[in-house]
Amino acid sequence: FDDRGPCVVIATPGMLQSGISRELFERWCTNPDNGVIVAGFTVNGTLANDLLKEPKEIHTLDGAVLPRNIPVYTVSFTNHADYPETREFIRAVEPKHIILVHGKANKMERMRK
Repeated sequence: FDDRGPCVVIATPGMLQSGISRELFERWCTNPDNGVIVAGFTVNGTLANDLLKEPKEIHTLDGAVLPRNIPVYTVSFTNHADYPETREFIRAVEPKHIILVHGKANKMERMRK
């Protein structure tokens, strides 16, 4: 996808360990125009938990070291939010694009509309 403009990825903290959310984080973490929101509980030893300490550098999955220029924010937002809570969050943020990476196809389609 084309990520040249503002983007929002909502993922559980555990997903910052690998997968598309980690790949996007590594792509975006050097640019201070981006931001990351750590939502809810984090587990010790995870990237999400490490980000709460606002490290100056990030170690990528392939062993590279990148500067962390991305600002880190925290909000209380459960990864088990129901449809109305998630819909209201999206309406408040007003993103131009949303990428859903987890969930049942029919539920993600409902969120898309």
